[in-house]
Amino acid sequence: MRRFRFSVLLSLCVAGAARAEPPGYRWAPFADNDPTCMKLVGPDGRQCGIYRWEGDVFRWLDRSTDRFGPPCQPPLVPPVRRGLNFGLAEGKIGERERYRVGDRDVPRDEALARMMLPKAAR
Repeated sequence: MRRFRFSVLLSLCVAGAARAEPPGYRWAPFADNDPTCMKLVGPDGRQCGIYRWEGDVFRWLDRSTDRFGPPCQPPLVPPVRRGLNFGLAEGKIGERERYRVGDRDVPRDEALARMMLPKAAR
């Protein structure tokens, strides 16, 4: 049984690696480093498509109309999404909302009210 599982896994890996990808295309981040999507850059160095992780959607860019087409399969394996926590230690994030002023917990309304006060009055 173990040998069978290994051969199935090996077959899947080889089949995935055999996917033909057009030369010259690559995934690239947008200039603003938008964490929700990546652009597909063609051999000419210009954007020709967009991939959004939300919904796992790829769309070609129609340069003549400057609009994206309907969802379809990307020509390349979709890019790997990197972590989006921007340096937060996930283990230190509480399970519920919490508002603090100085070293004490306060109700949400009080925290929001204090944010509206001038700095000298906080």
